[in-house]
Amino acid sequence: RQLVEGRAHPRGPRRRGGGPLALPAPRPPRLSRRRRVGWAPAAAAPAAPAGSAAPLDRPGALLVELASDLSFLSPRGKFRLSLYRGAAVLHGKSAEIAVPYRLVSRVLVLPEASGQGSLCVVTLAAPVANGKSQVGHLLLHSKPAEPKVECSLSGKPLCGQPASVVSQAFASLAAVEVGGIGSFKPFGGRAALQCYVKATEAALYLLEKELLVKEASKVHVMPYSRLRVEVLPPDSRRTFDLQLECAAADAPAGAP
Repeated sequence: RQLVEGRAHPRGPRRRGGGPLALPAPRPPRLSRRRRVGWAPAAAAPAAPAGSAAPLDRPGALLVELASDLSFLSPRGKFRLSLYRGAAVLHGKSAEIAVPYRLVSRVLVLPEASGQGSLCVVTLAAPVANGKSQVGHLLLHSKPAEPKVECSLSGKPLCGQPASVVSQAFASLAAVEVGGIGSFKPFGGRAALQCYVKATEAALYLLEKELLVKEASKVHVMPYSRLRVEVLPPDSRRTFDLQLECAAADAPAGAP
């Protein structure tokens, strides 16, 4: 009763027999379930699954920004291009797409299959995020009537069609060479051969070490070392067909 009411006996609490009352040693305070969670170390972020968008690098300092909007086929739409020290950023109406230069695997400038302008192709080693979707390559189409683009990159002036200027800028910042069509030219002076991907018409470019197939806004790169070629027999609708199949990237050379 003394302990409950808060009045301590002058000689301390006593038991009935007259001896001092032994109190149990105080227990250390126990953390509640919520406090235990708060004190627990933060869990490591899960690893990104295969095929997911690559993590973005810090773009760094701004080097140059192109004043005019550029018409891209992939990602489709008009974008304003800003070149930073570590990445290029495409500014669209609804999203911004950051492309780190470390992901750039090749830069190509190709004539458009119909002869109307030129194409700038920037392929990536891993896709980057575009809102809820992903982008695996950049495809820019410059038409002959488009105005020229002028800018200065690291003290070097760049001037020309948008496809030419963008390809030179990406090649310089990503430390890769600008490629193009190979020494073999299709008959008739056209830049590409007509082909089909399933039932969709496409353009096939013969590069030095690989084929590039442009299917609308899609780009397929097929190295010669992984190609399988088959000539199909003629039928009533065709004289012959040359079918090309490409092995997976992890398959050995020459595998079907």
